[in-house]
Amino acid sequence: MPHILQAYQEYEKLAQEWSEYTGRLATENDELKRQLERLECEKKHIGECDETQKQMILTQNDLISSLKHETARHLAQTSTGSSLAVDPSLPLETCEVASQTGSCISESFPARLLKAIPNSPDGDEED
Repeated sequence: MPHILQAYQEYEKLAQEWSEYTGRLATENDELKRQLERLECEKKHIGECDETQKQMILTQNDLISSLKHETARHLAQTSTGSSLAVDPSLPLETCEVASQTGSCISESFPARLLKAIPNSPDGDEED
């Protein structure tokens, strides 16, 4: 009989250890699920940031293109003798801008161009 009692006690001990082990696994599993949810949220946020950055680059490129077009138009008007607020002798400023590929390119514009373009937010001309 003592042999059966000893086997039963060992079985109870093993059952208790197994119960503790599965409890730890459940706790660890819950923590891993929370970490996964946080990582998925961060991944979504990074994707949104990447998309916003792409849109900003496209907008920046559109603005640069528009500014180049306006500059060329104004310089063409100057060469035909019309009065233009842009002084062709203005110093150029070079700035680094992002490209769609993520690299940087240099662009040069007259330093005071925005003040010279009619109807620009910083323009001096009145309506």
